Amino acid sequence: MQGNWQVDIPNSAVAFSFAYYLQQRAEVPVGIILSAWGSSSIEGWMPRDLTSQLPYFATIMDKFDNDTNRISKITNILAGPKPRPRKDNLYLRRQPNILFNAMMKPIAPYTSRGLVWYQGESNTRSMQGMLKYKEALQAWIKRYRQEWNNDEMNFMIVMLPQFGKLLKSSPTKDAENPSAHSWAWLRESQIAASNLANVSVVNTIDLGHPSDVHPKDKLPIGQRLANLAAQDTLQQNTLQQSIEAQGPVLKNAVVSSGKITVNFHHNHGLTTTNNESPTGFWLANDKQHWVKANAKIIDNTVVLTSGEITHPLYVRYAFSGTAKVNLVNRAGLPTQPFRTDNLKP
Repeated sequence: MQGNWQVDIPNSAVAFSFAYYLQQRAEVPVGIILSAWGSSSIEGWMPRDLTSQLPYFATIMDKFDNDTNRISKITNILAGPKPRPRKDNLYLRRQPNILFNAMMKPIAPYTSRGLVWYQGESNTRSMQGMLKYKEALQAWIKRYRQEWNNDEMNFMIVMLPQFGKLLKSSPTKDAENPSAHSWAWLRESQIAASNLANVSVVNTIDLGHPSDVHPKDKLPIGQRLANLAAQDTLQQNTLQQSIEAQGPVLKNAVVSSGKITVNFHHNHGLTTTNNESPTGFWLANDKQHWVKANAKIIDNTVVLTSGEITHPLYVRYAFSGTAKVNLVNRAGLPTQPFRTDNLKP
């Protein structure tokens, strides 16, 4: 590795604010290793041996190995002058396996309690990248734990924030910005990773910008990461140090008498940020006809009805690139997006 020690502020607002707030909670110095590169895909951070577990990644690497022009171009860029032109950097960061070899493998021996993963935008560019993300992310987490020789290593996934125009028609079709709607499906893959032990997801559905893929509101992300880390790695969850580090998460949805009652974990003090009815909920019947729901908070649950369909069966919440949301718990943390149908993207 090439590099020099220096005293400076990191060029990642998420890393800086995470370290700052975690140090306040831990009351000891906190060290953060920043290894990140914008516009990169998860495949760039994968070790080659994951080809044995992920057939689609094996296909990607086979194409890579047989593309002599691409390999020659990469070799010339790496051997060329530095700093590199922006177009060369952009080309490198979108190649498979390279970032793992150059930016992750060398730091794996360092002792680490956990890893923050803030990525996903690039994998919404293709249908394959989006559909394979769920399987890829979980395999990637397990493989990195092997690299660190730590089966209990903590991972915190930063969910994709809002992006794209506000959904108006239906949660199954976002005619105004179809590419942004794919963010909802990728978020679902990110959330699924929390089914693994010691994996948590930072909800950012209330953050972001409809037209800026790099939103400026990074401070809340760092704060939420720090609270989760304090809870999960510092065990600051005793009565003396009780913190609520997560917003409401779907527990179940009960269908009865023309309504659906949604129950949540982390639901204490369920309320809205503007003291109005909850927004962002959609209902569907057996014909998959989706309509906006009328929502009411009753005893820390949300009861959904609609005058347009008499027998609602399915619920979607904040399931679009950008959603108007206001449902939070007493800690002011947003409700995690979810759906109860089993439609394929």
